[in-house]
Amino acid sequence: MAGAKFEIRRLSLGEILDEGFKVFRHGFWRFLFFQLLLYVPSILVFAFVFDAGGEALVEMIEIGRVPEVAELLAAIALFAGAILLIQAIVGPISAVALTRGVSDTYLSRPWTVGSLLAGALRDAPRAIAVGSLLIALVLAGILVPVGLVAAGVITLAGDALVASDLGAIAAAVLAAGVAGTVALAAGVWILVRYSVALIALAVEGTSVSGAFRRSVELVAGRFGPALGLFLIQIAFNLLAGLMLSAFVPSPSFEGIDPEELKTMIPGLVRSQIVSSVLSQAAGMVVGTYTVICWTLFYFTMRCEKEGFDLAHLAERVARGE
Repeated sequence: MAGAKFEIRRLSLGEILDEGFKVFRHGFWRFLFFQLLLYVPSILVFAFVFDAGGEALVEMIEIGRVPEVAELLAAIALFAGAILLIQAIVGPISAVALTRGVSDTYLSRPWTVGSLLAGALRDAPRAIAVGSLLIALVLAGILVPVGLVAAGVITLAGDALVASDLGAIAAAVLAAGVAGTVALAAGVWILVRYSVALIALAVEGTSVSGAFRRSVELVAGRFGPALGLFLIQIAFNLLAGLMLSAFVPSPSFEGIDPEELKTMIPGLVRSQIVSSVLSQAAGMVVGTYTVICWTLFYFTMRCEKEGFDLAHLAERVARGE
């Protein structure tokens, strides 16, 4: 498909998925090579974190030592740091740089892995800022309703819960269910509302605040298709996770003697490392396709609302293409 041309026009959700596969196949090896350059270091960090945690667990079981609070906090901080490295730093940088490659591919413009890396370095601060703010907004949207309900339950029925009053327990469970539903809805709403913020930053070179405003502007009136694409993205990720679980099954610990468990720990740690590496590898592939689909959705919104397809056609005619 070298020299493939893509028709710039408004696409339906099904057409976005289909055209996304075409773009994915067209730039597969360059997309994959770029992703490996970014994600291999973070995957190695992840593997190191799990290996260190496994060794600590083996030591704990062998000598029967209970870890101190400071050690637990340090382990949690190390694991959270590894997650943060991928989700708030590598992820946004990769998304912005890949978007530029996808955009150039879709618009039939030349690009190289080197140009993507140069762009990634240039846009890294803004990409990290947008990614971090988006994570913070989602966390706030989830934690605020949960925190408010928890505070209300403790204030109004704290004594009854301590006394194991069945009515209070039932009310608390119901309140927790309502809070969880509201929190989930709020998190999804925020993610969909700002779903093309990183794409706008990559394609239009907006500021951090401008990227959020641009996403709101483009998604407005098209929340349904954006939500549909988001749910399909979740389904792809769940499917990838299920496929990986078949290769790295989780063992059962029921009825296992503590001494036998000690001998299993090293193998379990290795399995977890392999599982994490495979998860990140699958995430690279699924994430690349996800970026492609959201980029096509972005251009579809621009065609619909701004006549981008006509402007692009006029530009090509002016260049004599």
